[in-house]
Amino acid sequence: MAGDVRFEPDLYRGTADYYDRFRLPYPDAMIADLVRRAAPSGRGRLLDLACGTGQLAFPLRGSFAEVWCVDAEPDMTEVVRAKATAVGATHMRAITVGAEDLPAGPDSFESIVIGNAFHRLRRAAVAGLAHTWLRPGGCLALCWSTSPWAGSRDWQRALAGVLRTWQNALGAAGRVPPGWDRPRQRDPDHDVLSRAGFEPAGRHEFSVEHHWTIRELAGHIRSTSFLPPPVLADHAAAGARGPRRRLRRRPHRRTRPPHGRRPPHRDGRLRLRTGPQAGTGVKAGGRRWVVGCFRMASARRGGCGRGGAARRRPST
Repeated sequence: MAGDVRFEPDLYRGTADYYDRFRLPYPDAMIADLVRRAAPSGRGRLLDLACGTGQLAFPLRGSFAEVWCVDAEPDMTEVVRAKATAVGATHMRAITVGAEDLPAGPDSFESIVIGNAFHRLRRAAVAGLAHTWLRPGGCLALCWSTSPWAGSRDWQRALAGVLRTWQNALGAAGRVPPGWDRPRQRDPDHDVLSRAGFEPAGRHEFSVEHHWTIRELAGHIRSTSFLPPPVLADHAAAGARGPRRRLRRRPHRRTRPPHGRRPPHRDGRLRLRTGPQAGTGVKAGGRRWVVGCFRMASARRGGCGRGGAARRRPST
């Protein structure tokens, strides 16, 4: 099959603090469902691959005797270490290394989770390694979430336009490779994993309503790979004002109101809701999380969380 698009290794440099503060946590219902479907023994080891600041590792840590948090970005793993120390999670280990260079042996992990990152990895190579690393019957879960500006609401389209303007103005349009998702459309994740020896065990979706503030949106933008703090640099304050102006400005006479116009609430916040069950005005429906689970065919126990999951098939 055609090769995956290559992402530069340091795209998230400088984002770790914003990533940890402004990325929404995975829903409690999704985490509980993932634990129920993966059915960890409580004595095994979890691998959170391309872990970011531990958005999956921390809520799952109570179900495992040991947790490995692996990311190629040193800023991310430094935040994981600090958080683990703060909560006394001595069984959590942060490792700064690329996914393909992780020094792990066969049958090392009871479960593997990859959150919002599989598309950035060399999928076939990582899928093969994951099949080797997992114990028989182990669960691999791919977890995804939608971006605040990914939707059809007026404010979402307005915000997406602001982001494109800033990317072009700052010469950052090429940070995310053009056509990055085409390889996944031609060769979907479940096909890649099936060739590596996994079998689908379920795909599930969870939606949660969230009321966004301008500050939260500005922080979320700084947590991205396409407009991180090093790119925004001295333009950061203006970057925050851009969405504010577009989302709050008054309409010109004889024109339709611009996308997303709505007065702030009495508490001074502009409430923005994301996801499929949309409201009106600047509100958009609940944010959506997807989990795909995969397991070994010899020990199939159902799906893992919302999205997709699979179990490992025995080698032949």
